[in-house]
Amino acid sequence: MNLSTDSQLISIRPNTARFSAGPGGYLNLTTKSDEYTCIRLKRALPYKYPEKYICVCDREDKEIGILSDLAEWTGPQRELLEAELKRLYYIPNIEKILSAKDRMGYLYFEVLADGNRKSFAVRDPSRSIRFIAPGQSSAVQITDTEGNRYRIANPAELDGKSRRTVETYLI
Repeated sequence: MNLSTDSQLISIRPNTARFSAGPGGYLNLTTKSDEYTCIRLKRALPYKYPEKYICVCDREDKEIGILSDLAEWTGPQRELLEAELKRLYYIPNIEKILSAKDRMGYLYFEVLADGNRKSFAVRDPSRSIRFIAPGQSSAVQITDTEGNRYRIANPAELDGKSRRTVETYLI
């Protein structure tokens, strides 16, 4: 079933579909009526429901269908899906801000994230440094100039200097 000819999004369920690992680390999907190679997974609600409503897209980024709940999948199928989502949505957790320097319209960070030193630049900190879900979580997300995301799980747990640095840019 292909959405380019159908008006309704199909539900992809364990009893009607099978995922497999393809060449180059891509996922493939086989349904009762079609085979798709190099599929992509996208979380519809990545912060609120990361395990639910996962959109499956073909190589042209057209929607094939949706996984309503990852909990429906078990064994190797679940492992494949979780590994792909983990790879796609990897967000290093910032443990400490070593420096943040403003130069020529960019904010250059050097941080300790997941035990490793990382450097990145941010353009327009008022849009690129924000609470993930205001009112629900105190987590902060920083998006760099290349679209990479970094998370501060709980800014209150940072050391004083790091906390003051990030609070300067939060609105």
